[in-house]
Amino acid sequence: MSRPSIEDQAIQTYHDNIDYLEKHQPRLFKQLSDFEVALDKGFYEEKYELEYKNECYFDVK
Repeated sequence: MSRPSIEDQAIQTYHDNIDYLEKHQPRLFKQLSDFEVALDKGFYEEKYELEYKNECYFDVK
């Protein structure tokens, strides 16, 4: 069985963190959810992007 890619691991960690916030910090979870919806609808423009470089580290651009 192959090991998940670093991108898949990062996505899984993100989802695990969101699940944790939903259960243990519902107010913060709601704020993040609202912010995500605002990004999706174009009310806010993303300023930063996480990029995986040279298959060895993440960079913010």
